Amino acid sequence: MKKIITTILLAIAMTVSSYAITVNDAAGAFKGLLNVGGDQYPNKEIFILPGVQSGTVTFVLPDFAYNGAPLGDIVLVNIPMSSSGQLTLENASLYIRAISERARITVVNGLEDEGVTYNSYINTTSAQVLLSIAAPSLPEPIFVLFSGARITNENYAITNGGFEGSWSNNEVNGWHSFKTATGTWASTVSGNTAQFEQSTEKRPGSAGTYSAKLRSNIVLSAKANGNCTNGQINAGSTSAADASGNYNFSDPSNTGYNTSFVGNPDSLVFWAKYIPADQNPSNSANRARTHAVITTNARYQDPEATSYASVKIADAAINYSANSSMGWQRLSVPFTYTAVNPDQAAYMLITFTTNATPGGGSTYSTGSIFNKKYYYDNLYIDDAEMIYNHDLTSLTMNGQAVAFSNGQAFSQEIYNDSTYNFVATTNGRAAKSFIGYDALTNSMHLYVVGDNYSQAKAYSLYTLQMVAPPVDTYYAYEASTCDNEPYSDELFSNLTEAGVYVDTIPNTQGADSIITLTLTVYPTYAANESMTIIRGDVLSWENIDLSILPEGDTVLTAAYETVHGCDSILTLNLTVARPADTYYAYEASICEGEPYSDELFANLTEAGEYVDTILNARGSDSIITLTLTVYPTYATDTTMTITQGDEIVWENNDLSILPVGDTTLTAEYQTVHGCDSTMTLYLTVEARPIVTEIPQTEAAANMTRKVIINGQMYIIREDEMYDIFGKKIK
Repeated sequence: MKKIITTILLAIAMTVSSYAITVNDAAGAFKGLLNVGGDQYPNKEIFILPGVQSGTVTFVLPDFAYNGAPLGDIVLVNIPMSSSGQLTLENASLYIRAISERARITVVNGLEDEGVTYNSYINTTSAQVLLSIAAPSLPEPIFVLFSGARITNENYAITNGGFEGSWSNNEVNGWHSFKTATGTWASTVSGNTAQFEQSTEKRPGSAGTYSAKLRSNIVLSAKANGNCTNGQINAGSTSAADASGNYNFSDPSNTGYNTSFVGNPDSLVFWAKYIPADQNPSNSANRARTHAVITTNARYQDPEATSYASVKIADAAINYSANSSMGWQRLSVPFTYTAVNPDQAAYMLITFTTNATPGGGSTYSTGSIFNKKYYYDNLYIDDAEMIYNHDLTSLTMNGQAVAFSNGQAFSQEIYNDSTYNFVATTNGRAAKSFIGYDALTNSMHLYVVGDNYSQAKAYSLYTLQMVAPPVDTYYAYEASTCDNEPYSDELFSNLTEAGVYVDTIPNTQGADSIITLTLTVYPTYAANESMTIIRGDVLSWENIDLSILPEGDTVLTAAYETVHGCDSILTLNLTVARPADTYYAYEASICEGEPYSDELFANLTEAGEYVDTILNARGSDSIITLTLTVYPTYATDTTMTITQGDEIVWENNDLSILPVGDTTLTAEYQTVHGCDSTMTLYLTVEARPIVTEIPQTEAAANMTRKVIINGQMYIIREDEMYDIFGKKIK
């Protein structure tokens, strides 16, 4: 069995990031009666922490003792917990070590060694644990019984640091202002409700709904700072600077105006938005103030009119200006602890005020003395909270520093058959540290628990992995290379022959690592081929475009890899031949009188064959023959006589509308070969004759009629027309 000696020291250091772990709601801090072999220890505190493995918890009994002899902390790692809160050992993946020289206590499950058996039940309000412990330092097993309730008080945090909830009488739960002040001038200042009021102007990212707004005021012609406290305001003097009459105070007997507080925080953090009356952040007079004091069970006032050194445990104060934009800023104020025993912490008094100087701040007004308008300092406060650091800042083992990354697992070469003394330093003023040994994984688990664990469950977990005694290790691997390519790695260099190579180096545990390399050497290749192509042929070989190569003989090479990745060479002996001449014939036609031109021939007017020779893209001749045809054009004349009004159409021209006389009309058309031709019409339009019929008797009319046409008389007999001379008219 290995023996572990551990001493835990706490020290204050700078704040670093912490590693948060979520555990079952049953986890927390419990306080109750601890019975060890008949010895009773009242008000004993135990912790339920997260297990290293999912679904488990770690159980801690700090400062375990028997018959007055300190046995150290009992730490039970990775205890399975059912949904009902029952802890069971039967399936536990846990083995633990008490951190003490005398009590080499090991929880054993199925192993022959000193053992612990226990049963336990945990719920959100209570815990019961029964242990039966046997250790080398004990003559016989002892029984340990713990029965206690979960610590659920809020005496580690600021009451309503976000100023949430409903406001009554211009005050909110946990905070007071001039409205409920006491002292000689209480009735005068209590009406200044605007000096402390609810605001929806909350800080960025806040989960709350409201903030508190403080405002300065003019009271009895004097400037009064905006002021709120978790204690009570005493208004006992007309002079703002009179610390004996004007102050905030906390008194254990002042029911409703004090805040119980038992924690030892590292810093106070809050959000502030400060807008001075003159809106000048660079004005040195514009400095708001926040002051928090942790005290014993005694009266305390701020500012101090006399010494409170005997009751003041810790102090955090800051005077701050508005930022350049007069917007929200997050402020962190560290606590400075006095010589007073921090375990006596009982109350905390916090003051937020618009100016560090009583009656100070910027004074800004406009208007005449009888019509003056005042501007006031405004201060918004939101999400104030206490910070409890719980990070490991240093760790030594047997006086040697152990390297680690904060909030992460770390490793150290330690052996499970040795004795060790661990010293841990944390950055938490009142953080607690516990180390548990897990025999299944042969590792140490270091827990750093913040002072506010029962409320915020803040803690960090670190793991120290233990290793076995040094032994030789064997490692074999294979590698390959190509012929004429020497192989090298971190152990071997310039190997050219296949075979088995062995090297021995010291390992990290102080023993030897024997390493065997099996090397395979793969061959490389060279291949040749020949090819003849015509210059300009669209061909490629091993991604080389052959169409651009000139005539003649060319040697090309290409590198490639074999299936084993070895470089090889392929050679092509290439002959590029001149391409043959090409022949191309085409026909064209024109109309008579229109010269023909294209890219090869120009201004051809006669039909026939024309030949041209040009150099083509492949460097040979292209012989081109053009057969040209010339088609004729035509011009025709036509003569016509019509009577005016005759409904005749010629080449889409309506002749019926033309006047009497001679008219020449032309029309253009294309022949069947598309040649333009012209048709001309010489037209005579005669007047239509005017006919007048001379009335006759009915009998005469049947035989002979006389008519006058264009002034001439004609005789119509038996439907035939005669002139007056008896000549028949056609």
